[in-house]
Amino acid sequence: MKIPMYFLLILFFFSCTRESCENLPQSFSSYELAEKSIRKAEFKMEETQSNFKSSWINRIEFYSCDGEFGFLIIKIKNKSYFFEGVPVNLCEEFKQAESKGKFYHRHIKGKFTFKLNS
Repeated sequence: MKIPMYFLLILFFFSCTRESCENLPQSFSSYELAEKSIRKAEFKMEETQSNFKSSWINRIEFYSCDGEFGFLIIKIKNKSYFFEGVPVNLCEEFKQAESKGKFYHRHIKGKFTFKLNS
């Protein structure tokens, strides 16, 4: 009886641990899979900001494996927009920006992408 209980406890422990961000695939087949995989992985740096005044940006999420560059997820209305290779300092400036929309248009849109595999 004790052996199955230990086995279940070990199984539970390993199922709750997060996978390292270094094991993420180079590309994803869908945005849904990307979002799920990124949020499930363990990163060196994870930051979320949603308590700001913006007429259309609801949430900013940043995930960095190396502490220098990372994934930026911007939630606008009910849709998530993904950007890859975003420098940490740019994300910090974005979080501090008085106007999130202006900052997005000037410094992020068209400069960073997130490509799915075909």
